[in-house]
Amino acid sequence: MKYLIASFFLLFSIVGLAKENQFIQCASCHSLEKGVHGLGPSLYKIKGKQAGKQVGFRYSSAMKRSSIRWTRSNMDKYIEAPQSVIPGGRMPYSGEPDEKVRKQIIDYIFSQ
Repeated sequence: MKYLIASFFLLFSIVGLAKENQFIQCASCHSLEKGVHGLGPSLYKIKGKQAGKQVGFRYSSAMKRSSIRWTRSNMDKYIEAPQSVIPGGRMPYSGEPDEKVRKQIIDYIFSQ
């Protein structure tokens, strides 16, 4: 039984680590800490918030004008093809085509 429990915790840790590892591609520009902006805005507790509204970050006009709220669906579309979702946005990222990877990134961001 103790091996089963240990295996469960190991698997849980590996799944969590996979999600965190996928976020690494985002971490070069984004932080998950409150108010800590980089080239991109902090993603701290972004779930359900209006895009382009965080204090302390200079958003593009396109992002400010967008009416996007960061739901799982909208975040998925944006990570897949940022310029298609918000034309004229400044995010220099071509997008993530792999749905599984996008899900892991979103799971990690929304779990923080």
